[in-house]
Amino acid sequence: MAHMIFGAHELKVLIQKVRKNHAIELKLVRNPMVFINHLFEMEKRVDSGLIKKAYYFALKQHAGQLRASGEPYFVHLYGTANTLAELGADSELVAAGLLHDVIEDTYIDEDALRADFGDTVYTLVKGVSKLKYRSVRSELKGKDAYPYYLKILMNASIRDIRILIIKLADKLHNASTLEHLSEEQQQRISMQILDIYVPLAQIIGLHPIADQLAGYSFPYAYPKEHKIVKKFTDSKRKKQTLLISSIIKVLKDESKKYKIKISFANEPKPYYSIYRELYKLGRSKDELYDFVSLNILTENNSDCYVTLGLIHSLYHPIPQMMRDYIATPQLIYSGLHTTIVCRDSLLRARIRTKAMDDITKYGLIKILNEKKAIINNLKKKWSDLKSFSLMKDDKSFVDALKLDFLELHIYVFTEKGEIIRLPVHSSVIDFAYKLKPKKASRMCCAKVNGKDAPFWQSLDTGDIVKVRFKKNVTAHEEWLNYVKSPRVKELIMKDLKLKPTSRIDITFPAAVIVDCVDRKGLLADLTRVIANKGISIKNVTMFDPRGENNVRAEFLVDVRNKKEVEVLISDLKKVKSVISVKSTVN
Repeated sequence: MAHMIFGAHELKVLIQKVRKNHAIELKLVRNPMVFINHLFEMEKRVDSGLIKKAYYFALKQHAGQLRASGEPYFVHLYGTANTLAELGADSELVAAGLLHDVIEDTYIDEDALRADFGDTVYTLVKGVSKLKYRSVRSELKGKDAYPYYLKILMNASIRDIRILIIKLADKLHNASTLEHLSEEQQQRISMQILDIYVPLAQIIGLHPIADQLAGYSFPYAYPKEHKIVKKFTDSKRKKQTLLISSIIKVLKDESKKYKIKISFANEPKPYYSIYRELYKLGRSKDELYDFVSLNILTENNSDCYVTLGLIHSLYHPIPQMMRDYIATPQLIYSGLHTTIVCRDSLLRARIRTKAMDDITKYGLIKILNEKKAIINNLKKKWSDLKSFSLMKDDKSFVDALKLDFLELHIYVFTEKGEIIRLPVHSSVIDFAYKLKPKKASRMCCAKVNGKDAPFWQSLDTGDIVKVRFKKNVTAHEEWLNYVKSPRVKELIMKDLKLKPTSRIDITFPAAVIVDCVDRKGLLADLTRVIANKGISIKNVTMFDPRGENNVRAEFLVDVRNKKEVEVLISDLKKVKSVISVKSTVN
């Protein structure tokens, strides 16, 4: 593959052209080695010629184009590629990051692009170019394009996960420039990032990207809540950091006796993660304790367990909070988690090897060519998306995607020890359909943690679930009222040979959040309004997120459609002392 050569005169002309359009500083134009050095640090084989060629090619093609910030468009391409290089992506992936907008935003000939950069880079660039939201919106001529766009994104990710990785790097740089957009755009885009892209980054192990995306988006999506959480968290972090410093000093001295080499790092919990615990899971401030985690790195798996024993010999552990993700990995994540008591305070410690820590930092990129068993495990999960992509209705697809794939989840065990991932508040029926979708309609009995359990029983993380099937048993229509997953509801209706319109009371879960001034009889008044609408309440949580006289009531309800939620919100706003009402239903 021939490399494009830029002569001194051509480069000079190019730099002058870029400067005329408020281009980036000269040092950036002459700095493709940044990416190359990143890859050398990651011990990757580097095709420096390919990266340099892509760098100057993108610079030339996008010369004169500006972003909303007034910066030259190439700054965005540079940021995207730099993120990929920092994650340890290979040369072709970095080159594709530099070129990911040339098909959509320039007049480049696609055949020439393929000839110059090869099939792999071309295919990645072409895949990302199809994910331009404005193009999809234009194609649908004013209709709600986002559900359709998400379906395109998921289908592209199923074909080649690297397309999603580039898109996440692209989205990260866009998130870092939200301040240059209108307030309406900031709110809309930040909500999309939190709902879709943050969970996707977490699923494929790109936790640094997920945390940065959430960090940029959270203040725009929930400005009031962000200020409250930040103020509350900062004071807790300061105290916990001092506590961790004292523990590290003790562990360093004691580890010498065991002849193990360990290193330490503090990991602050992101504000958005704390927000989710307070506002989504309904936990009180007193229940939160892990504002900063102590991360300990060892040389091998055995030393992880030795270190765990060392910590437990020095500090009192909380047994029910100990997790062994080395024996039972979560997709691509491994490590030991424990919670200890020190000076009357709870502290979370994570113990990993250097290899485990690299996977935690760099996710799927780190293991694309290294860990076949883990990749196969991830592919099995990623294949779940195929069933979603077959759903004809785009809105139903988005609801199922968010609930089954991206929202908060629990992890339960089969009787053989297999881990099953389910949405929060899932029932035994959800479990059966996830475990055996073709046999689930013939479920005859179930046990949870060794005890007989009704099919509607809600499950929690750590439960051991056992189900049995019989040939002469069939699904019941009432099961539809007890399942969490829209996809499972669809399967049950298929088993019952029901059409979506043949049943009036098919429901789906929705969270309704009510902020109020606390008063006597408040909860009774709120629940009465919901009950009078004929809406079933599955769960209710009340807590004080602000530490004042205000309270938040979060109802998990079963509703029939979006209109029913809108009417309910309108009626709840009329209740005395209610400040605001919102729902997670989109």
